[in-house]
Amino acid sequence: MQSPLSGFCEVLKEVKRRAREYPPRNETQTRMALIDPVLVALGWDLTNPRMVELEKHYGPPREQRIVDYMLKAENEIIIEAKKLGADLEEHFDQIALYANRARVKNLFLTDGRTWRHYVNSHLADDSTQHGIHFVSVKEIKLHEIDDVFLSRDAAAYLVAHLDASLFIRDHGTKTIEKELRTQIAELKTTIGEISTAVRNLSAGRELSPPPDPEPDVRSWKLLSDNEWDPTGKSPTRLRLVEGQEIEVNGWKQVLWEVCQFCLISKPELMNQPIPDKAGRSRSLIGPTRPPNSSKMLTIHGQDIYVDTNYSASDTVKNAVHMLEKLEVGTVSRVAVLLANNDH
Repeated sequence: MQSPLSGFCEVLKEVKRRAREYPPRNETQTRMALIDPVLVALGWDLTNPRMVELEKHYGPPREQRIVDYMLKAENEIIIEAKKLGADLEEHFDQIALYANRARVKNLFLTDGRTWRHYVNSHLADDSTQHGIHFVSVKEIKLHEIDDVFLSRDAAAYLVAHLDASLFIRDHGTKTIEKELRTQIAELKTTIGEISTAVRNLSAGRELSPPPDPEPDVRSWKLLSDNEWDPTGKSPTRLRLVEGQEIEVNGWKQVLWEVCQFCLISKPELMNQPIPDKAGRSRSLIGPTRPPNSSKMLTIHGQDIYVDTNYSASDTVKNAVHMLEKLEVGTVSRVAVLLANNDH
């Protein structure tokens, strides 16, 4: 079983790959392709303003500053994004000014490939306004870390200082408790395996190979597989290419989640409306609300509408239509899990 930390390591590896093979050209693309996936993997819902406020304005109108991400923790956290390859040192003084004005203790400055963490060591709990004293406590350069050591270095640090469950006490408490219990159980299992291995080595016995993982026998269906008909069936989960599973309630949500994944993976898809699979006059996604059923995505302040007024079969065809716009092979790895009574 893959641990939550291992899953996060895979996200960081994918971010490294994107930065290397498909480097974003501006700050907006950097946020969507490199920074958003990291924050989402850490549990921050970027579509929920109660958790994350995007492009928050501070100060009087003539001196107003904009914060890219304000994480609504018990002690708010600022994350300021710059385009890939920007000199982060040049932007620190300006960032620290409004971080201090907002009385924020933790500040992250990143171009998606390098993450710098600063702490305001002079911020007290009272209402006294202190001077700026942000101290750099950590710099993570993903591109300089070998993938093997991501869990020990970058992943572990970001989880320890940015995981949403550590900061939001009243959000999804039961879910957080369940995740923590799962991690504790996995840790106990790992400790037991290590103890057994040590005893075997001490006794001069050869180590037995670990058992093969149990196969996933659930009824997953590839979206691109034409051998099954979604009509009359109910999807319960969506599995994306990174192995991430999302709980879904119907085919319309499957289409919406796929469109969101595609727009984040390939930001240039947002530049123009995309017609649906049938080539209708109206668009599958675009900046204008469709006349009938639709769902809206808000990505970095830009509203994108997804037309969901389709039958189950056409919904799946349009999801495949969007996935085909990504790199070759992507569509063949996306699947849905059907309800137990569906075959």
